[in-house]
Amino acid sequence: MGFGVVAFMTVLLSLSAPKVVHGIVATLVQVANTSANPVPTLEQEAQSAFVAQGTCQISPGGCTVDTLYTVPMGKTAVLESVGFVCATTPAGGMSSSSVQAASASMSFSPPGGGPIVYLPLAPGNPFFVPSGVLQSTGQNLKSYAAGGSSGSNIVFEAFITYAGPTSPTGSCVILLSGHLE
Repeated sequence: MGFGVVAFMTVLLSLSAPKVVHGIVATLVQVANTSANPVPTLEQEAQSAFVAQGTCQISPGGCTVDTLYTVPMGKTAVLESVGFVCATTPAGGMSSSSVQAASASMSFSPPGGGPIVYLPLAPGNPFFVPSGVLQSTGQNLKSYAAGGSSGSNIVFEAFITYAGPTSPTGSCVILLSGHLE
């Protein structure tokens, strides 16, 4: 009975003073964005994040991932971290210590045009395993790749050095992350 009376009074009050009731209801549902009670938001870079992975097989001299990531037309990729690992198996008669990744790089178009940027990536110390050598590295960075008027590719290359007449076999895996602006 009490609930019915409250409901009836609310309807009666809203008919007689709709602006007052609307103001009271609006006050009850307003979200206040204060430093003590902030409204959660998501940064723009978190909304446009990307992770790209590529793999290549080692041939004489190294391996290449021609399209690690394609920067979309009109966008700029902010490259934030990169890591790679190369696993090599020496050719017959070679010791594991005679094979290592000498260097690696990523290449991409810079914002505003200009010559291609070559970002060097230094491999870590070799880790010798029974079947060959593992080398890896990871680094945080801040670099920019432009998509230009038709999109552009980010390319990864690893250069393998070895002692002996026959190239080692194996593969490299690279992981790149960042966001688009």
